[in-house]
Amino acid sequence: MRGEVGAGWRARLLGPVELWTGAESVLVTGRQGALLAGLLLSGNRVVSVDRLAESVWGEPLPRSPAARVRMLVSELRRTCAAAGSDLIRTQRPGYVLPLEAGQLDLTRFQDGVALAREAAAAGDPAAAVARFDEALGLWRGAPLEGAAGRFVPAEAARLEELRIGAVEERAEAMLALGRHVEVISELGPVVAGHPLREPAHSRLMLALYRGGRRAEALDVYRRLRERVVDELGLEPERELQRLHQRILTADTALDRPGPPPGGAPHAPYAARAPQAARPAARAAPAAPATSAAPDEPDEPDEPEVPDEPEVPDQPEVPAEAQGPEVPVEPDGTPAGPGASVSAADAREDTRTGALAAPVPRQLPAPPPLFVGRDHERAELDRVARDREPGGVAIAAISGVGGMGKTWLALQWAHDNLAHCPDGQLYVNLRGFDPANRPLPARAALRHFLGSLGVHPAVIPTEEEAQAGLYRSLVADRRLLVVLDDARDLAQIEPLLPGGSGCTVVITSRNRLAGLHTAHGARLIELGALSSAESRGLLTRRLGRARVEADPASVAALVEHSGGLPLATGVLAARAALHPDFPLSVLADELRSPATRLDALRAGDLHTDLRAAFASSYQALDAAAARLFALSGLVPWPGLTPHTAAALAGVPVSRARLLLNHLESAHLVHQHRQGQYRTHDLVHLYAAERARGDLTAQDRHEALTRLVDALAGTACAGDRLLSPHRPLSTRMSPTTGPGEDPDAGEEFADAAAAWAWFEAEQPNLVAAQELAARLDRETAVLRLAWAMDPFHIRRCQHDLRIFLWRTALASADRSGRRSTRAFAHWYLGYAYAQAGRTGDGVEHLELALSLFEQDGDRAGQAHTSHTLGYAWAVRGEPGRAIVHAENALRLQRALGDPVWEGNALSAVGWCHAKLARYEQARSSCERALELFRRHADANGESAALDSLGYIAHRTGRYPQALEYYHRCLALRERLGNTYQGADTLVRVGDVQHEMGRPAAARDVWERALDLYRRQHRPAEAEGVREKIRSAARTSAAAVPTGCAAAADRRSPA
Repeated sequence: MRGEVGAGWRARLLGPVELWTGAESVLVTGRQGALLAGLLLSGNRVVSVDRLAESVWGEPLPRSPAARVRMLVSELRRTCAAAGSDLIRTQRPGYVLPLEAGQLDLTRFQDGVALAREAAAAGDPAAAVARFDEALGLWRGAPLEGAAGRFVPAEAARLEELRIGAVEERAEAMLALGRHVEVISELGPVVAGHPLREPAHSRLMLALYRGGRRAEALDVYRRLRERVVDELGLEPERELQRLHQRILTADTALDRPGPPPGGAPHAPYAARAPQAARPAARAAPAAPATSAAPDEPDEPDEPEVPDEPEVPDQPEVPAEAQGPEVPVEPDGTPAGPGASVSAADAREDTRTGALAAPVPRQLPAPPPLFVGRDHERAELDRVARDREPGGVAIAAISGVGGMGKTWLALQWAHDNLAHCPDGQLYVNLRGFDPANRPLPARAALRHFLGSLGVHPAVIPTEEEAQAGLYRSLVADRRLLVVLDDARDLAQIEPLLPGGSGCTVVITSRNRLAGLHTAHGARLIELGALSSAESRGLLTRRLGRARVEADPASVAALVEHSGGLPLATGVLAARAALHPDFPLSVLADELRSPATRLDALRAGDLHTDLRAAFASSYQALDAAAARLFALSGLVPWPGLTPHTAAALAGVPVSRARLLLNHLESAHLVHQHRQGQYRTHDLVHLYAAERARGDLTAQDRHEALTRLVDALAGTACAGDRLLSPHRPLSTRMSPTTGPGEDPDAGEEFADAAAAWAWFEAEQPNLVAAQELAARLDRETAVLRLAWAMDPFHIRRCQHDLRIFLWRTALASADRSGRRSTRAFAHWYLGYAYAQAGRTGDGVEHLELALSLFEQDGDRAGQAHTSHTLGYAWAVRGEPGRAIVHAENALRLQRALGDPVWEGNALSAVGWCHAKLARYEQARSSCERALELFRRHADANGESAALDSLGYIAHRTGRYPQALEYYHRCLALRERLGNTYQGADTLVRVGDVQHEMGRPAAARDVWERALDLYRRQHRPAEAEGVREKIRSAARTSAAAVPTGCAAAADRRSPA
């Protein structure tokens, strides 16, 4: 060798372009990489600025090429500074990079080859092989990888030619030592990757012949000749033809150790023109020959750039494969053959004496404590058992970080070792490594090839050739291949075997849908452990006695770990470290969302739940990462495309695409179509990212868009459910400054709107609280308004009261009389329907006074209408009819026919309660006509109910039942079970009075069931008394104890 490596730094070109100082490396890519390579290849010689520009950019040159070169040199100098040296010197007419002995891997390689040749020429093949091994060990991949310049492809090809030549000469020395078995295994990949290269073929033929495999040696020649003839129209060189003839005749002289008799050409067969001889060893440091940047006498522009602009350093190259499963070199390349294969796994072919391919046993140990996953393990069994004929069995296990994907894969693999007699390959692809350094597929392939017995010196440098060789080696084997922590399809595909005997298990945080499409993989999505499984895991870790001693704390640990095995394992580990500490200490840490993720840390990146989520987050593109952080602002762990669009301020189509990205990364889960949920612990992490990565203004604007959009969607749904609610601008909530009245989602029909309210109700309540915190008064009011009909039909009066009290507080803060009146009106209505008529009347009278002060006649009409209802519920129809008739007068003056019908219906009901049945029937029949004319089904059902009551009280039972059944049909269609339950009670009353006790009891039981589900105890007790009374005496009159409760009717 030429000398020791310089104390300050060294450079590497035989793979990615790198600078090294000590144990640290700096990867130099792009044009910086090309510039550095050009200067290194012209080491100790000045390269002109013009030549550098031509070498890096080529034609056409950029504008002001000299200035661009100076800028690039300035950037490269800063990159070099990261390696601890100022390497580049300015010297007219350009730049020079001084090299000392041993600082460049290329010169060390060339010197090593020269020494190997000297040893071979001196008749010492063993020393020659040792020198070749040392020289070839400097190669880490494709030369000049990552550099981008015009000269790079040609120079990389020249360097690759040097490597292959050394491999061939090494094989020649090994033949001289009688090591033909090793030559066979090492030249096979070379021949596969260079099918026209005759020197490699000649040595492989001789090695095969000496190994007793003459037929295979002849087949190598046949395939070479066919390709040469087909592609070049030529015959192989004479020396190779003579070797072929001698093998055919079994020439005994070939049996003696030594090189191919007569030698063989060293040049590839791609061109017949003679090549220049390879450079010999040099006595002093000098630059290797290159076409990249020869010396030029031109005068350059001034090469220095004063006050160079700051350019960020190049990112560091992924340096090491982490974990024991893949031994690696400092550049991330696995450390070579045998790293994971024991000597016992190399088997001898008794027929030829050749060493057969080793049997790799690379699986890490199974998880020490594994619970559950029976369904998923059975699914993996089916994948292995039910493979397509001739196909590879592939299963991809996906799930959020910490869900136990690797545990499942390893447990299943160890359970099925007997089905994979040819071994197991394992690699951690580090797709979501906390340091964000995924393992390149070519590095994983080198690891696999080395584990399968291929010497590093003969592993192809191109990924495609590596993958082809790998598939060839495993084609006839029954192997299990575990690809752990894969990032995407591009990283996986080169590692998939081609043989039908192989089974591949992949784990990833991404869904890998493309793997199913392209390769028929079975996709297994891993969900959370059940509570029983999580408790079982804690029991196995901590012991039954400790777990059973504190069931409340264990329940908290199980609940707040969210079914994530990693979270449960961290908690168990923390508890095991302090066996004397009560579990309640951990449970208290978990109960607060502010400390929950901190409680799930174990002091190690690989067992830190926050770090697991962080690596998934870092793998997202910028837009998806922003949406994920924004989702942490939402007070509930769920999104739809419309709420996501509002949060991010993007079109719905774009939001849907971003949600798909998050779903593929398992950061959200689509539990129903269009409904995306986030795991509680993931949601906590998203909230951290929102606080850390978004500005206060971004957060405020996003939440404002969200509550406005939800309010708009809720109002759109309400318009379909209650198309005849008060719609004048003074009576319904209006938009405030900067608010969009049409923001939000639209619905196809009332059924779709109803389904949306059912799905989103808890989120809408939380949204109203959020709008109040944001001081978004109109959104607060609109949300309460829009949800009111839904809550009435669901008998959720306590929730109505809560929403309208929130709305009233917001209105009071604003001081706007119109919104205060509106909130008092609806809060009074909610109180009245909940049976708190005293509170209801108080708020309704306040609302009426405010509407009168504001001159709002529509507000006065509707509030009077509701006051009539409240007094009727209190059992004072005389006071109720005064307000009902005032509402009718005002509605007629306003010219609203639907609400005139509602007022008529209310007047009719009051007359009926006062036993003025003819006046009642007349009012209700006119109301029914108006409702039908204007298609108001809700009003029509109320009028039919009143007419049924009137018919019942006047002894016309069949007509009463007809009215009631038509009313029930409408209320069922509207989903109005609240008032439907009251109507059922009245149907039972009629049936009982008609002497049909069984029919009456059946209907009352239906009403009782609804009252129970609606949490209406007074009404339920009234019905129970009816049933008891009817049971005591079938002839008794229908009791009237619950008549008042059953007669509570909505005014609208």
